[in-house]
Amino acid sequence: MQLLKLLPIIPVLGKLESLANELSFSAVRKAVVCFDDLERAAPTLRLADVFGLASFLKEERNCRVLLISDRDRLDSEKKDDLKIYTEKVVDELIHFAPAPQAACEIALGERPTTVRLLLQERMIALGVSNIRVIARLATMADELQAVLAGLHEAVIKEVVHSLALFGAAHFLPKDGFPPPSFIREYGTDWSHFLKSDDQTTQTDEEKLQSGWREKLGSYGYAETSALDIEISHGVERGYFDHATVLKLATELSGTAKEATQRATYSDGWTKFWHSASGDSAALLQSLRVITDDSLHVINASDLHNACEVFREASQEDVANALLEKFIVVNQSRPGVFSDADGPFGHVFNEAFAQRLKAEAIKHAQISSAQEALDAIDFSSGWNSKDVIRVSEVAFSELEALLLASEGRVFTKRLKTLLNIGTGADASSKEKQVREHTIDWLRKVTESDPILAIRLRRFIPTEKG
Repeated sequence: MQLLKLLPIIPVLGKLESLANELSFSAVRKAVVCFDDLERAAPTLRLADVFGLASFLKEERNCRVLLISDRDRLDSEKKDDLKIYTEKVVDELIHFAPAPQAACEIALGERPTTVRLLLQERMIALGVSNIRVIARLATMADELQAVLAGLHEAVIKEVVHSLALFGAAHFLPKDGFPPPSFIREYGTDWSHFLKSDDQTTQTDEEKLQSGWREKLGSYGYAETSALDIEISHGVERGYFDHATVLKLATELSGTAKEATQRATYSDGWTKFWHSASGDSAALLQSLRVITDDSLHVINASDLHNACEVFREASQEDVANALLEKFIVVNQSRPGVFSDADGPFGHVFNEAFAQRLKAEAIKHAQISSAQEALDAIDFSSGWNSKDVIRVSEVAFSELEALLLASEGRVFTKRLKTLLNIGTGADASSKEKQVREHTIDWLRKVTESDPILAIRLRRFIPTEKG
């Protein structure tokens, strides 16, 4: 055998290569010989020749011969040949077609991890039984789990759900799955709803796409998100952009956490209103904690109903504390304060409604002040009404606008506030805007040496 490796590169012995190969073949006796991937054989290689050689090895050389082929991928002629020669030559025929469950057990190992069990569930749902594909997607699932560690459990479920679908579509294009490009557009094109469902009037392409939509619907795939698209590209590339995946998944994780908290709130109050069991004091305390934890996801109507229960239970302080905290934690979603009169004609408690109205007015002023402040440009022109609107707002609101901005927006707003009140005809309120801005700059730079480095250039000199 060592000699055979040298034959092609030794000129003299090379001439004997053909003879040597024949001699080496003549040494094959009492061996196990495997012919794999018959469907991939060159067109010039006839199955009749393969089976003839297999018969020779079996009968003349005492060999055990194994022939492996994916029958579905043979052309019609070779399928016929396979059937004929199988009957003549083969002693035992084994049709290896494991069910998805069995294929997953082989591909995922005896003790699959949690993420691999999720993949197994999705592979079974899709009817995938290709062991190589399942194993490859399992490696990808392991990689994604490491990237998404620490995020809400719903995120990894969603990611594996998409990974399985796009993996099947990419690696098994002949198994009836829609192409990845079709899935990426799924849920965005509604034109098919305007077309007839009568298959007799549909084109072949419309029938095909209708089948794809039915398959996606039965799988539970509703629409494609930005994260889904990134997963699909990762499957096609063979690797994932970890930074992009993590960014999109983190956004999904926040949404999932809010949905979970909302469900917890709903379940807790459902138990209160629709049962008579449990210790009342303990249940009320539990609802206080649940409501407190849910203030960032519930609306004003939810809170009002909860506060009314606590008030009737002689826990006025709890109701007031919840309302005040609701206002604090929802500064980033001011829309919850606008429903101060209650939804659908339902009237809130007067004190509750007034507190919300005051907060709604404050945010309306902030919005108005922001529009006015950003509209002023002393270098090119401005409307005096905008200057007046800014000067009538409490400086604390203007401070909030400064702290909420950065980059050029921050610089423009700060310079605008410093220029208001510098005109000869400036009102006392306009002058106060400038004075308050300078006082704020001095205060923050004196309390923080790093802020002093960053902001002291904006503080006017005595001349300025």
